[in-house]
Amino acid sequence: MSNSVTPAADPAAVNPAATPAEPAAGPTAANPLEPTNPTQPASDTYTAEQMQEAVNKALKEAEELAKLNEAEREKKLREKADQELAELKAKIADKELGEYAAKQLDAAKLPQAFMPYVKGTDEKTTDERIAELGKIYKAAVDAGVEERFKALGSARTTPAPSAQQTTAGEAPARKRGISFLGRR
Repeated sequence: MSNSVTPAADPAAVNPAATPAEPAAGPTAANPLEPTNPTQPASDTYTAEQMQEAVNKALKEAEELAKLNEAEREKKLREKADQELAELKAKIADKELGEYAAKQLDAAKLPQAFMPYVKGTDEKTTDERIAELGKIYKAAVDAGVEERFKALGSARTTPAPSAQQTTAGEAPARKRGISFLGRR
């Protein structure tokens, strides 16, 4: 069984001129949950006013650069490039720190919802915040469990040590007696 498209199912295969100039993006009758533009996230959409502001800003910058001599223009362009590079590096560092914090939260068995509260300026401060919040969270969970046990009328106790457990890491004593396997 192949997944090829039959000519009857695909109008473009029958008549290439029948396809629209631009594929229809957005909800359709076949799939109402399809995003408006699957290649562009909703947060990157702009209004006409925002586009006009961006165009005006670019034109203003171009006019200012045209008024400068060659050396000043190169300096201005270098400063702008350096600023953009610094912003990109900061975004990358922030993303990497977020990934690090997520891994550390998983390792500490803490909810990912704590991410905004534990992500610091570097790995050290992130680790410190996770450790501190972990102690507080575990204490609150334990207190909630204790409260629940009290409400149910039973006390939470730790299990009694078994006969196999010993103190200070000593090996458990070997039982002496008759072996039923015939060994001595």
